[in-house]
Amino acid sequence: TYANENRHLLMDILRGEWGFDGAVVTDWGGSNDHALGVQNGSTLEMPAPGGDAVRELMQAVQSGKITEADVDARLDELLTLVFDTHAAVQSHSRTFDADAHHALARRAAAESIVLLKNENDLLPLAEGAKVAVIGDFAQTPRYQGAGSSEVNSIKVDTFLDCLKESGLASVGFAPGFDRQGKPDAAKQAEAVALAQKAEVVLLCLGLDEIKESEGLDRGDMRLADNQIELLKAVQQANPNTIVVLSAGASLETPWLKHCRTLVYGALGGQAGAGAMLDVLTGKVNPSGKLAETWVNAYADTPAKDNFAGPGRMVQYREGLYVGYRYYQTAGVPVAFPFGYGLSYTSFAYSNLQASSNGVTLTVTNTGKRAGAEIVQLYVAKP
Repeated sequence: TYANENRHLLMDILRGEWGFDGAVVTDWGGSNDHALGVQNGSTLEMPAPGGDAVRELMQAVQSGKITEADVDARLDELLTLVFDTHAAVQSHSRTFDADAHHALARRAAAESIVLLKNENDLLPLAEGAKVAVIGDFAQTPRYQGAGSSEVNSIKVDTFLDCLKESGLASVGFAPGFDRQGKPDAAKQAEAVALAQKAEVVLLCLGLDEIKESEGLDRGDMRLADNQIELLKAVQQANPNTIVVLSAGASLETPWLKHCRTLVYGALGGQAGAGAMLDVLTGKVNPSGKLAETWVNAYADTPAKDNFAGPGRMVQYREGLYVGYRYYQTAGVPVAFPFGYGLSYTSFAYSNLQASSNGVTLTVTNTGKRAGAEIVQLYVAKP
């Protein structure tokens, strides 16, 4: 049963058990049988249903496939949404504090950044450290999704612009690689020469929008070959290489030995560049944790035998063994486990108490820096 035709989900659980009184909208092109959707709790088909869908609905009522009461119920939900939205828009000012919103975006991004490797405590960087910034993502950030997840940002920070206020001393910038993956020896040579002039290299790598977007799947879990080759060359020129990684999800990291530090910013949003520099310089302690397991290789994943399926069909055969459940149960080594993330400080837990209402404990910062800690609680049958 398709989700937008599933009466148990939409009527029994969503509206019945959860008391939801709003409207249910399909994904764009996500409706399969418009009449069955209306009958079973799907309020609005998107994109907006045209004449064929309306005629289909009328025929379904006339044939007795659905009732007028089904249509009326969905119409009531839709009109309520329209009237409530209009009232809400009329009652609120359309102005907002763009600077305050940007500051909040920077804070949110900084608190989500994950420090994956920090060999010899290379981070945080001291004020005045001489840095070379390399990588096209430093000047054109990959900060959001593509397709329907793409929004018009009021302001977008770049790594290069924010570097000016970071307290670091820049020796220059080089793009280093072609963003579309084409080899470029001249760009790589320029980057290597720049790396030799710095104490530390900030190497901004990642996945471009053409690699991951709505409506398409990645062909692999790898970083582009030209970026990996650049990393190896830069690391030979300057061992103090910090990889700043932008990507929407996990990657294979066989290149990890070629960098001293790895910081994962995911898709950091419009203020992500400034947030990353806050973490690199220690203004903010990294407290983010991985929301998914990072595998050593795609071949280690439980989905490898079923993805991609024939045509537009994909079989989800993992059952309960999704993510860390599979890797722990099967004893498969991983690069970085679910919930992993390093810090510039350390924490101790004490006074753990459990009751029917929840769990409490005391978290103590035992290090030399201020910082936040994310407590992870895993529950299993005794």
